[in-house]
Amino acid sequence: MKRIKKILLPALLATTTLTLASCGTSRNTTVPYGSLELNKTIASSSKDITLSLDTYYAKLRNGGYDLVFSKIKSALYNDEVDAVEALFASNSINDLTDKQKETLNFKKGEKISNERYEDLKDKYIDSISSTICSSIIGNSKYSKYKSMTAGDGEEYETAVYKYVETQNISGYSVTADDIRFLQDADDKEKIVLDFKKLYQACPDLFESYVLSDAENIHAAKELYEVADLEYVKNEDTDQNEKNSNYIFKDSRIESKYESSYKNYGTYKAVIISFDSRREAMNTIAAVLGAANADIEDLDDYLNIYNYYYKTRQENGQPYTQNDEVFEYKVDKDGDKLSELSSSIATLIEDTLEDGEFLTEPRYINGKYVLAYRISTVYEISQNAEKYDYDELKDKLSENDYN
Repeated sequence: MKRIKKILLPALLATTTLTLASCGTSRNTTVPYGSLELNKTIASSSKDITLSLDTYYAKLRNGGYDLVFSKIKSALYNDEVDAVEALFASNSINDLTDKQKETLNFKKGEKISNERYEDLKDKYIDSISSTICSSIIGNSKYSKYKSMTAGDGEEYETAVYKYVETQNISGYSVTADDIRFLQDADDKEKIVLDFKKLYQACPDLFESYVLSDAENIHAAKELYEVADLEYVKNEDTDQNEKNSNYIFKDSRIESKYESSYKNYGTYKAVIISFDSRREAMNTIAAVLGAANADIEDLDDYLNIYNYYYKTRQENGQPYTQNDEVFEYKVDKDGDKLSELSSSIATLIEDTLEDGEFLTEPRYINGKYVLAYRISTVYEISQNAEKYDYDELKDKLSENDYN
């Protein structure tokens, strides 16, 4: 079952609860004031605002604790931090050392595959990019970025300046010239950080961002050591017992596959959502000649779509079935169909087959919907065939189960 385990491993680990707790019951909670004069005023303003020594000391102490704790975690997860940062600097998996490839794999002693390398690199770059975007402009929406850079761009420049100043105070040499955003190539409604530009300017900055990822990688590896064992030894009885945390039960794998991976793929579909039934019927009448006209084929759907969504057309050119506007990708990173609605996702994924369509508007979540499923390429099969779990097992070679 090796191949299925590798396919579903990240998803199965995500469903397993892991708690990282500090051994803090014996931690000394007494504040070491020594001989400090806590009530002494060390700063004041013309508006009778004062800063006492005890307040200032508390601020320094809290900051010192955070710094020390961060340094401890950096040392504990040094291998993981090094491996994640190597991802940022790499152009391909060949740029990683064998140790870094092993560190990034859930199972100790095994290296990540090229596919896993690509997934992890996209994941961590996207995560940090989103974090920095949110720190500067509040979110990752392209519309927000455009509004802030409109006119003289003063609002955007101020936001960048504040971010740069904060990082400089923390000891990171970042300048406004190092910050640049780009429109996401896959999602035009989103902006992404020009990652390489900032990373090359100040690689040290990224350790503060990757610590939590490094900690999670370390925890996942430790978890895998337990979760991959069907039987574990009971320390009290010295007997092997069923492992309650075993995540690779066939029933669990099947459930996860059927609920997610089975439907992963790229769907081509014409989906039209009307605000009312009257609007739907008037549109059909305008295109096909009568409100009760039969919708017979894909051409009818394309004509209705182009008429109703004519403002979406670039240079007034009607869409054809090969245009990307009709592509909906469903995978572990997102679900374009569910962004419309879960009911529409069910309609396209489970109700309609390739070449099937609704002959009249259907009421779905407050809209009247027409939908034509053109074709599908499933991620698992890499073709138009969707496998049930038992079929998938039969399709894989016997060697995959050793």
